[in-house]
Amino acid sequence: MAAAMPQTPSSGGPRTGQTDWQLDPPRIDQDEPLGEIVRQLSVYFIDAIEAPHTFEQLRTASVGHILKPLIKSLSESCHHPDIVSALLILKCHFASGDQDDHGINDTRGHACEIVAWRFLTHLSAAELIDYLLHELPPVSFDPESYDGVGTHPDNGDAAEHAALLSGRDPSATSTRGNTRTSSIAEEEPMASFVGLNALEIAAVAGAKKFLSQRVVQKTVDDIWNGHIIFWESLSVHSKKRAKFYNKARADPYCRLRVPKYQKSFEALFFALFLGLYYAVLVERNPHKITPVEALLYIWIAAFAYDEFGEFRDAGISFYVADFWSLWDIGIIGIGVAYMVSSESLYCLMSSLSDEQVMPASRDEQGEAARQTPPLSDK
Repeated sequence: MAAAMPQTPSSGGPRTGQTDWQLDPPRIDQDEPLGEIVRQLSVYFIDAIEAPHTFEQLRTASVGHILKPLIKSLSESCHHPDIVSALLILKCHFASGDQDDHGINDTRGHACEIVAWRFLTHLSAAELIDYLLHELPPVSFDPESYDGVGTHPDNGDAAEHAALLSGRDPSATSTRGNTRTSSIAEEEPMASFVGLNALEIAAVAGAKKFLSQRVVQKTVDDIWNGHIIFWESLSVHSKKRAKFYNKARADPYCRLRVPKYQKSFEALFFALFLGLYYAVLVERNPHKITPVEALLYIWIAAFAYDEFGEFRDAGISFYVADFWSLWDIGIIGIGVAYMVSSESLYCLMSSLSDEQVMPASRDEQGEAARQTPPLSDK
């Protein structure tokens, strides 16, 4: 079985179906556009990985050695704040690619997670915040920058010349050039990730292996416990920026934004909802709105407003990735439907009561007139 396993390419080593060749990692400048970073990394992973492997196999030295030059190059010379986000965007791109490739795209996605994880292990605690929690700025997409090697009129001979020098088959190089053109040029992979940080992109991309690593979990725990904060004050002029919590400088009311405390208040909030809901069921009154029911309406309105704020802060991609967000929308929908139906019922009952009262009052007036004795003439 070991002899039948496909070989992965290595720097200066054998490659499946090809002769020896050298694969150089991409050079990424600090001011490189995000789209160009994604394109360069995509070319590298497509060239480097042509056989399916699991995540655990890529972690071993015998299979994952092809990723070591890229990890070393990024950790030593790359200082771009969006490099981790670019790797995770590429993970999402490969995960949503063609599934009839015997798992090669899944392997490339795993490779993106491993490179991002290993890159983070070379950073300090302050640098981890900068790379993991830096939000992507708006980007301008230029389709011409994704033409690939095979689409530029001057790149055909250059690609063939490079393939001959390295001992590779020119036809294979042309095929890979068309592959990377079709995989990147046909879509805008960055458009839906604007405003998200690397952790949020990992959640949207389903990068569970990346999120489960200790260096990432340490940052997640620090955010949960409030050791890392995004706001230092509640002022409208304050800007969102991830930093370590400083008790002497931060506004104490900003501790209300700490996820651990927010979830505690949410638990009390839902307990209040259950109490109001039970009280409305016990005190059913189809003829008027009771004070308890009015409080339930106020709760539904406050919950809807809070959910709208979460949607605005998270963005649509990250918001829909959370199942409980969709559950909250269902709660709001049911609450609105209840408010509309109950108000309609009150109006109907009120109109029926008025129709029954008016004939009864006319009959009573007639009966009273018949029973009143006539005035005698004097």
